[in-house]
Amino acid sequence: MLARDARPEWLAVLGTGAMLAVANVFLALPLGPAWLIGLPIVVGLTAAVLAMFRDPDRRPPSQRGALVSPVDGKVSSVHDVDHHAPFNGPARCVRVFISLMDVHVVRAPLHGRLAAVDDQPGRFINALRAESPEVNTAKHLIVRHPARDQALASIRLIAGAFARTIHLRVMTGEVLQRSQRIGIIKLGSTAELYVPLERSPEAQVAVGDRVRGGETVLLTVALGETTIEEAAARQVVGESAALAEEEASEVEPTAVGQAETDEIAVLRRVESTDEEPRKAETDEDENEGDEAEAEEEVTVDAEV
Repeated sequence: MLARDARPEWLAVLGTGAMLAVANVFLALPLGPAWLIGLPIVVGLTAAVLAMFRDPDRRPPSQRGALVSPVDGKVSSVHDVDHHAPFNGPARCVRVFISLMDVHVVRAPLHGRLAAVDDQPGRFINALRAESPEVNTAKHLIVRHPARDQALASIRLIAGAFARTIHLRVMTGEVLQRSQRIGIIKLGSTAELYVPLERSPEAQVAVGDRVRGGETVLLTVALGETTIEEAAARQVVGESAALAEEEASEVEPTAVGQAETDEIAVLRRVESTDEEPRKAETDEDENEGDEAEAEEEVTVDAEV
């Protein structure tokens, strides 16, 4: 599969190779089959150039706190810097050199929000020269925590003598996933991954190691109790719980009111049940009183 971010380039290469191959065949018709010797050369060169724009699938590791390489290439430096402006403090840096034949697709080294993209103008000297990372044109990507205002890492994509185009397919504010394709550096150069020293980064590679973008772990960091992915998931769960609680609070008064109404009805039935025997006893007492008065009247009449 060829990188979609370099489609104009590989279409031009493919068209040029096809035209040269056809021209070689037409020359061989009148001049003899010996001229067909140039055909495999044209095909081979075309395939080699197209290979620079390949875009293979990669499987990111499931390891917690791992930052993968943003590009394919060879580790050229692992060092600390006293002050890295995006973090306003010290940082650890892993630098990877991208050769012409390496995959040029750039991938996100970790899960986080792309907070800013800083274009740094400069020169286009050979990436093999030691001073090239400091003076060449570059794009600086700052990645922060998706839920908190915390700097997690930065990726610096540096141009070279041939790699004068750095194309990004993501926008500021997007949440990136580890190993996600985010752009391409056309025709090789250098990439740097920075992590704040306060996150206790530990290098998992050494100078001279070959790395694969989106797969090879460059650094591991201490994330505490939860990973960045878990923190973002907890934020979503928290928002869902708050919404459910709000809906429950709207339903609860109705339920409580219905319960109180039912309780009052039961009490009224109990009271009415208690009043019936009392009323019967009162009526019976009144009847007995009437009978006693009648007997007294009879006794008085008899005496008279």
